[in-house]
Amino acid sequence: MSFRVTAHRRAEEDIAQVATWLASQSPDGAARWLDADDDMSDLLRDTPQAFGLAPENEMVDSEVRQAFFK
Repeated sequence: MSFRVTAHRRAEEDIAQVATWLASQSPDGAARWLDADDDMSDLLRDTPQAFGLAPENEMVDSEVRQAFFK
């Protein structure tokens, strides 16, 4: 069973900024980093129990998990 992964708008903006900076240094490196980010999202969607609960989990009725990615 797959779950829904939703990135906050701020996270999406951060991803775009990092990718832009990486592309200025190494276009291939930026592509690899974006692929790795997609892979992390896939892992979070397919195996959410492998990741810790987010602090926001206590504020909502649904389960919120988080994955840190460097």
